[in-house]
This record gives sequence, C-alpha cells and structure tokens, in this order.
Amino acid sequence: MSRLHCTQRVLKRFRLVPSTSPKSESGRLGHWYANLLNVGRTRWVLCLSERALLPVILPAKNAYFPATLPHEVAKVLMDLGIDEFRAVEETRSMASLEIDRTRNRQVLGVMNDFSVQASLWLGDGLSPVRAALRVARTRSGPLDYDSPESVARLIFGSESS
Repeated sequence: MSRLHCTQRVLKRFRLVPSTSPKSESGRLGHWYANLLNVGRTRWVLCLSERALLPVILPAKNAYFPATLPHEVAKVLMDLGIDEFRAVEETRSMASLEIDRTRNRQVLGVMNDFSVQASLWLGDGLSPVRAALRVARTRSGPLDYDSPESVARLIFGSESS
C-alpha cells in the first residue's frame, strides 16, 4: 500500500476523501503527490514521486485517475530502462492507494516547476509518457542538481541510459 498526497484541487475535482489511517509504507520511489495541470482545454494530473521526483502524467478523468496511476508508473519506469520485474514490483506496492493531503512543500515547489515544462511538451503534442520522460531529464535542486531520471535509475540499480 502506498500513499497518494493530493492537493486541495485534486481532492475536490475527484471527490477524494483523505484517509485517517496511520501512515502507510511505500515502494522504492516513496509516496506520490498529485496536482492538476491545464494545457489549453485539456486537463491532466501531474504526479511526482517523493523520493526521486519522477513525473507521471495522466488524463484528469475519473476513469483514469487514480486507478491507472500504477500502470502509468510502470510504463515510465520501463521506458527509463528499469527492467519489467522491478517496475511491476514497484507498482504492486501501489495496488491500493491511500489518499492524503499534501505535506512536503519541497515536492510541491518542484511540481510547480515541472508543470510549466510538462505544459510545453504536452502542448507540442507529445504523449503523456513522452512528456513525463522529457520532464524527468530536468535537473532539480532538491536532488542535488541531478535529474529524476538519474535518481530513479540509481534507486533501481539500472545502468542503462
């Protein structure tokens, strides 16, 4: 079980209720954060892992979010070169997500920076996975100016580029 920390906008949009249970464990990438992202008339949900700041972008539709988040995380991980077994293992911990309010301001700050880039890539017609992979190449201060792509590979012990 993993925890999905949602901004107030996400909680309201999807009518999600924060959990009152004790904090849950998480996978290698840590807990996940979610915020809405508007690109023209299209609505998206930008999700970031707490530990690697790895971005995942999903359509802002009830049929997709939050249910398909684990599947999309696996797609992004495999496109980064993480082997399928490790990607599936990571997403198993996300099989049931506990909803919570955001609490890490640093992740929220990075999410704001990444949302500008994601908007540009999505506006250029890239798929959500390709846009997320482009954003994952961005160096970030909270990662000691490393990229989420590199940190995720390090976490999973993958050497491929």
